Amino acid sequence: GGAAFWLRAGRLALTASDAAAAIACFTKTLGLERELGLLPPTPTSRARRREALAGREEAHRLLGDLASHPGDLDELEKLSEGEPARLADVSIRRAHRMLRLGDHANASMATIAAEDHALAANDDRLRGEALRVRSEILERLGRFDEALAVVGVARELFHRQRAVTDEMAAMIGRGRIYVLRGQYELAQEAYRPVVSLIEQTGDPWLERIVTNHVAVIELCLGNFTRAMASVLRSLELCRRYGDRAREVDALAVAGIIELEVGLHARASATFADALAILAHTASRWSRADCLIYAGVCDVHLGRARGLTMLDEALVEARRLGARYLEANALVSRAGAHLVLGNLAAASADAAAGTAVAHAATLVGYEIVGLARHALAQWRAGARVEAEVLASRALDLLEHQRYVDGCEEVLLVTCAEVLRNTGASDRARVVEERARLSARKKLDGLVDPAWRAAYAAIPEIRRLLPGG
Repeated sequence: GGAAFWLRAGRLALTASDAAAAIACFTKTLGLERELGLLPPTPTSRARRREALAGREEAHRLLGDLASHPGDLDELEKLSEGEPARLADVSIRRAHRMLRLGDHANASMATIAAEDHALAANDDRLRGEALRVRSEILERLGRFDEALAVVGVARELFHRQRAVTDEMAAMIGRGRIYVLRGQYELAQEAYRPVVSLIEQTGDPWLERIVTNHVAVIELCLGNFTRAMASVLRSLELCRRYGDRAREVDALAVAGIIELEVGLHARASATFADALAILAHTASRWSRADCLIYAGVCDVHLGRARGLTMLDEALVEARRLGARYLEANALVSRAGAHLVLGNLAAASADAAAGTAVAHAATLVGYEIVGLARHALAQWRAGARVEAEVLASRALDLLEHQRYVDGCEEVLLVTCAEVLRNTGASDRARVVEERARLSARKKLDGLVDPAWRAAYAAIPEIRRLLPGG
């Protein structure tokens, strides 16, 4: 009676997104069950233990807590022996856990085990979920074409099973890959049916993920006000449902928006809030990503720790084998070195970042790396090399259209190099493009504080001297 009562209470708490209460209830269930013996004495006891272990693992994951009760999945696996569908579920949970910890090799192995179990169980939905998680692993490793192919198979499997929510999750994965590659129109196309479903069903799980991704798209398209509205909706839902892992991602995006607008002090506080949560969630990818932008922000504020943050982010990115993060950290540190006047270090980081970005087909970061390398070379007196690098950046920008970060700053950088290396006609064209883009972004800002901060960014002030 007692164990069954606490199991029901845990189930209700998890449904209500009260992860802490769910953990307490499932722990009580398992404590009462273990009073009956190390092994479950009846099939009912076995089922109760399985559900309590699975529920506690899910609740911990919701909180981003990967340290407490680390043996739950091993115990759950033993209680699932002989049942391939249950074993597939355990392996998928293990893959999620390893992915959060940044252990991509073991995460990938877990998805292979999950797919094998799903095939044995003839369960296409579970097979699709194993493939969806594998595509996320490939995405983290910068293997984007493979990730798109795998998530496409997952989506097809979900579609055949009429598993609508799972199919939408696969489409979110596809959209996220497009966002990382700077292909924002394709990302919008991928998210469109998901947004439509959210409007019909009000699914909070889908909405808190999609609104965060839509915020990134709007940010990169220069629609700062819409971007902040979208990410605040994501933040509201994450806090309402106790999703600490996604709350920190939403906070980081909010900080990036503030950074791009020029609200550096506010952005620094937002990043500090995100990093405080990340100190407890063990999400290595999210922490490295947040450190990059927090470091850039602190460099702008004249804080010495900014460069230290960028150093730490780069080390972690390389440990994770995450080329997206590595490219971002390198070109961001190159920008920091330019601010600090460290030209040799800026050139080295920009060249390395450009190479990583090119290998990972991250054209946006390749463009940023080339532009910053060009500026460092010009300031160091290498005029010919600087013009070649700036021209390469602009040639790529004709096809890429959007970059991660303030495009106007990048264009002004290239125009400055071109003007000082004798290509003044092209410099004027580039600067005019930057001026039109800056004016459009400024006109889209309604909040007076945001308008003033954006207009005060040195490159924007140069483009729009009258504000």
